[in-house]
Amino acid sequence: MMIATQPFKIIYFGSPEFAVPALAQLYEQPTLAQIVCVVSQPDKPQGRGKQMAPCPVKQLAMQRGLKTFTPHTLKTADVQEELRQYGADFFIVAAYGKILPQAVLDLPTYGCLNLHASCLPLYRGASPIHQAILNGDTHTGLALMKMEAALDTGPVYQILTCPIQNIDTTASLTQTLAYLGAQVLIEQLAPIASGRCQAKPQDHTQATYTQKIKKEDGLINWQLSVSAIDRHIRAYYPWPVSYTFLNKKRIQIIQARPDTDIHTKKTEQKNLDTPAPGTLYRRDSRCLLVACAQGQYLEIERLKPEGKKEMSAQDFILGYWQDKNQILQFTNQP
Repeated sequence: MMIATQPFKIIYFGSPEFAVPALAQLYEQPTLAQIVCVVSQPDKPQGRGKQMAPCPVKQLAMQRGLKTFTPHTLKTADVQEELRQYGADFFIVAAYGKILPQAVLDLPTYGCLNLHASCLPLYRGASPIHQAILNGDTHTGLALMKMEAALDTGPVYQILTCPIQNIDTTASLTQTLAYLGAQVLIEQLAPIASGRCQAKPQDHTQATYTQKIKKEDGLINWQLSVSAIDRHIRAYYPWPVSYTFLNKKRIQIIQARPDTDIHTKKTEQKNLDTPAPGTLYRRDSRCLLVACAQGQYLEIERLKPEGKKEMSAQDFILGYWQDKNQILQFTNQP
């Protein structure tokens, strides 16, 4: 196969923060890549004012003076002709948010590459990072694959792995994997075009799938173990953010950790030998604990009451729990 004269002409498809580092790195490599167009999701209402705003990838593209394209669908002939006119060598896709039909996949000279945040075939689908944290995995990775019309089934060029720390959130792990994606793209574009890097088929019998995250998924079940609840809070940060209810008001739990202090049970509520899950305790004026299953405790470090700003556990205690004899209970419903 004849290799296109570098730089490779690239159309980049992406929308959220995960897709930003790879676009930025490609832009910084003008001898390797010429980004002829950036395709992202249409602007959406954001913030309290619900003002229309571009996604993170489109924001970066506009800052760099790149041409942007935000079609509502890729299935129409006029949109496909718009993409065809660039004569792209590669389409690169990173969390774009829409399925690319076969007519689009067939356009670039060297094919469509996808950056997927898992060690494929594990965790195909929309939420691989969330699922890896929820399942308590110790490692995950970033896969560079050749796209097919089916969901994340294409052959894989390379997988880079990374550990999942016990303090990692979806936010922190997304950033780590995003930079791995940028790294592997810079390294492998030329080898893929020349045929020196060959994709290997996935073992489809080992495939697992993830679902699109919904806001309701953030609801905490205090009947679970403290480790499961800790993973839940880390998996659903920064969105939809884990939450519970107190006195019929929603409370978002921003940051927490399993409590390992052997003196935890020696609290002011000494009359509760087996505390009901969701029961709150004060170890002192700064430490806020909540009972989980099996007599375990979670220490809440930062939280956000409904209608209030995010605050520390100490500020919450000062504002909501001035009566030491008061019993507070988190619940699963208002």
